[in-house]
Amino acid sequence: MTGSFPADSTLRELSEYLLLVSIYAIELGGVRRSSEDAARQETSLSTKYHSGDQRLDFLFEAVVKALAETGDEVATFTVSTVATFSTNLDTRDVPRNLLEDYGNEIALYAAYPYIRESVQDLSRRLGLPSLTIPLLKRGTPPPFTQPE
Repeated sequence: MTGSFPADSTLRELSEYLLLVSIYAIELGGVRRSSEDAARQETSLSTKYHSGDQRLDFLFEAVVKALAETGDEVATFTVSTVATFSTNLDTRDVPRNLLEDYGNEIALYAAYPYIRESVQDLSRRLGLPSLTIPLLKRGTPPPFTQPE
């Protein structure tokens, strides 16, 4: 039997109820479009979540475009990673803004090293210098989050 989550709870209180169970990739891919070297990169990240009975899943989808000095696309990398949390609560009762904050403040920070490592590995496999996507910085706008 699951309990209900108090509507006026804080992010800290929510984190006390959730336990990280796993982080795994569901999509890893890269396409090299040019023999040029990458001079810079553009990174986008989206976040989706699915709440349910005794479970909370966050899906992080990163798309990294490696660009030549001319701005032409050298390669594109896609990394989709899921972070799964378990709880004794029905997470469908948790307010949406609290789930979004949890995704951006806690779940993303747990999954991000796996995303970064995957991009580095894919870039090496495609014969490019190891691409390192930027670190996350607190206080910067969080990635877009939406329910699935």
